[in-house]
Amino acid sequence: TALNGKVDKVSGKGLSTEDYTSAEKTKLAGIAAGAQVNTVTSVAGKTGAVTLTKADVGLGNVDNVKQATKAEFDSHNGDTIKHITAAERTGWNAKTGKYTANIGNGTATEFTLTHNLNTKDLTVGIEEVATGEMVWTDIVKISVNAIKVLFAQAPASNQYRATVVG
Repeated sequence: TALNGKVDKVSGKGLSTEDYTSAEKTKLAGIAAGAQVNTVTSVAGKTGAVTLTKADVGLGNVDNVKQATKAEFDSHNGDTIKHITAAERTGWNAKTGKYTANIGNGTATEFTLTHNLNTKDLTVGIEEVATGEMVWTDIVKISVNAIKVLFAQAPASNQYRATVVG
């Protein structure tokens, strides 16, 4: 009958009470209002109210320098220094240059080489192309940009290579 499914009244309980255990009630009472399920408990090895520094996130070697504005960049990009200082430009312009040329045509004994190194402070080497052996010949410094190489006998076509360093 219908009475077989009847539940007896329990003192202190209503029809819609929920039966929490004391442990569940204590746990729920400890949760802050607005708390979320996956709360972060530490960041970069720090706990509590965490304040991160750039070193904490792998940026310890990054300088906090001012970046150029667009106008500053455009102004610099249009200058004649082109990203080097005047002192750097002077130093680089003073660096040694090199010029090489094969010489010899079977008839001439004099060859003018225009090296465009803008100096008479030169070192000149003449080597035989076939063997790589150095040879001795007369050298005349005509100007800061040219030398004359003189042979006693006319060298064969491209027999020698002149290297001018200055």
